[in-house]
Amino acid sequence: VELGLEHAWWLQDSLCLAYARQAHAVEADAALKQAACHADDRFAQIAQAGFCMASYSVVPPLGRLLPLVAEGRALGVQRYAHSYALNTFTQAEIRTLSAHGREAEAASLCERFLAESSESQLPRMRARTRCSYAEILRRQGQFNAARAQLELAIAAQLRTRVVGDYGEHTLTQRARLADTDAARRDLAAAEIIARRHRNPLALFRVLAIKARRLQLGDDLD
Repeated sequence: VELGLEHAWWLQDSLCLAYARQAHAVEADAALKQAACHADDRFAQIAQAGFCMASYSVVPPLGRLLPLVAEGRALGVQRYAHSYALNTFTQAEIRTLSAHGREAEAASLCERFLAESSESQLPRMRARTRCSYAEILRRQGQFNAARAQLELAIAAQLRTRVVGDYGEHTLTQRARLADTDAARRDLAAAEIIARRHRNPLALFRVLAIKARRLQLGDDLD
């Protein structure tokens, strides 16, 4: 079957994310490199690579993203206003800056993205942005503001049936802000979702948070 560049790009992009969810690092990296060959320009390549790496940061480490984000920013993101490439690049930039302690910059990006995007057009990305923003607010001790962002994310995810993100990103974040009983319920629900979807990377994250938050020693898988 002969594919146009755009269809080939989407296919490799989806393949990369599928491998990443299964924690197959070598295959995910190979698919990402193939996808880059089909992107429109260098910024689109950066945006795609950054989004894949930041969304599934075990494949590969977020440390590799700092120079990539700097290169994308230097290309002039205003040229790509309201494009899919800019939206995905912004998600990668938020995660990268936050992971490297540049929380004020990351928070500003979250606020700008939420102010300039539409809930009807980008419900999943907005919900993911709210999860990233909630994590920043939690680190800053703004617990009520963090909870408010997560509740808005949950409403969007349940409305659009984005169950994977709901379990992996939102319930785990809410558990960090909840009392022990509520945290236990949220993490149990997140674990069920990860197992049902056969997503070992999500399961790894859920169990790691479960061990830290609840200090459980009886769940050894």
